[in-house]
Amino acid sequence: MNRWLGWSALACVLVSGSTSAWCAQQGDVVPLRKPTPTNINTANVLELTELPGIGVKRAQAIVNWRSDHGPFKTKQALMDIPGIGTKIFESLESLISVRARRSSSF
Repeated sequence: MNRWLGWSALACVLVSGSTSAWCAQQGDVVPLRKPTPTNINTANVLELTELPGIGVKRAQAIVNWRSDHGPFKTKQALMDIPGIGTKIFESLESLISVRARRSSSF
């Protein structure tokens, strides 16, 4: 049985390029990746609502603040938005970033 699982995992990687949900259903162990932080300077409303404690109203407030004031310089500046206090910020701090967009040169 273990040999079959090993071959099925290899087949999943070869066919899909990664271990997909189908492979996980077959009993294989899917490695966990650390999620990429959400850049609050570039994220849209939908992307922001994926953060804990951020619904549509707060996400729109973040986008509006960014439009009015420019990009966030620090993560802590997120607390300038009404409704985002210390408690919500602490739950978001490790999940967000304020890095500048990288310009791609072709």
